[in-house]
Amino acid sequence: MSRITSDVQEVENSIVNSVRVFFKEPIIILVYFGTLFGISFKLTLYSLILLPVSGIIISTISKQLKKQAIGTQTTLGRMANILDESLSGMRVIKAFNAKGYINSKFKSEVNNYALYNWKFSKRYNLAGPSSEFMGVTVVAIIIMIGGTLILDGDSGLEASDFFGFLAVFSQILNPAKSLNNAISGLQRGLVSADRIFELMDTENEVKNKPDAIEIDSFSDQIIYNNVSFAYDTEKVIDNISFTLKKGKTVALVGPSGVVNQRLPIFYRASMTLQKVNSK
Repeated sequence: MSRITSDVQEVENSIVNSVRVFFKEPIIILVYFGTLFGISFKLTLYSLILLPVSGIIISTISKQLKKQAIGTQTTLGRMANILDESLSGMRVIKAFNAKGYINSKFKSEVNNYALYNWKFSKRYNLAGPSSEFMGVTVVAIIIMIGGTLILDGDSGLEASDFFGFLAVFSQILNPAKSLNNAISGLQRGLVSADRIFELMDTENEVKNKPDAIEIDSFSDQIIYNNVSFAYDTEKVIDNISFTLKKGKTVALVGPSGVVNQRLPIFYRASMTLQKVNSK
C-alpha cells in the first residue's frame, strides 16, 4: 500500500521538480562557460579543476541522503502495514486484548520513521549551505589565481577582463546551486522508484503444475488434506485436514497463549476461508 500510494507520489514530485531544472540549468552553465573560455582560457581551466572538487563533496552528501531515504520509505511502509492489519482486525485485537502489543509495535515504527526523517532533513538542509560555501570558496580561489595572472603580466589577462570574468563566473553559481538542490531532492524519488519496480518485478513463488486443472467457480466443496504451512522454518499450520463445503464457515484458532503473537496469521486465514465461502 505504501509503495502504491506514497512512493508513487514521491516519484511524481521528484520528476515535476527536477525536469525543468535538468533541461534548463545545464544549458545556461554551458553558455556561461563558453563566455568564460572567450575571456580567459587559462583561468577557465583552473575553475574547471576546482568545480569537480566541490561537486565530489556535494555528491557525498547526496549519497547519504539516499541511504536515509531508503530507511524513511521502508519504515513508512511498515507503518502502513501495521495500520492496515490493526484496522481490519480490530475485533480480533480487542477479543484477545492485544491493544498493548499493537500500540507498542506501532510506536516503535513511528519512532524509527521520525529518526530516519530527521536524519534525511538534516542532510538535505545541509546540501544548500554546503553548495553556498563551496561556491564562495571557489570564487575566492579564482580571485587569487586571477590576481596572480594579472600581476604576472605574461598571461595576457587584463584587469578589466578579469572583472568581467568574475561577473560571468558568479552567474554560474545560481544554476549550479539549483542543479545541486534538484539532485538532492531526486534521491528520495530514486529510492521510491526502486521500491516500486521491486514490487512490480516480484515473481510469484507459487507455481501451477503444467497439468493443473483450471477451476472457474466454487460449486461444491474444498478439501484440505494434510496441509502444512511455515514462515521460514517455523510451522504455523501442521498437517491439518478438513472439508470446506459451500455455504459453511470454518475458523482456524491457535492454542491458548500463542494467539496474540499470531493474530495477523489467524485473521488472514479465517478471512481467506470466509472469502472462499462467500463465493
